[in-house]
Amino acid sequence: MLDPYDTSWIQMVREKIQVQGNDAIDVSARWLSVLRNQLQPLLKPVLRIKEFEAFDLNRAFTVVADVAAKVACPQL
Repeated sequence: MLDPYDTSWIQMVREKIQVQGNDAIDVSARWLSVLRNQLQPLLKPVLRIKEFEAFDLNRAFTVVADVAAKVACPQL
């Protein structure tokens, strides 16, 4: 299982974002709203009902925001 807080994984994400053409991690409220609006029409059709019901966008977004903060801070 992937550990999003593992320092070697954080370093790989940091290096990937530095590749020309890759965008920074967007953890804005606007992007969260966009994702929330995509849950029913885009995510639900590709997941089993059980998995869709278990998916917690707020928790997932928090993990991404935590990773983005670590990626932006070189000493972490």
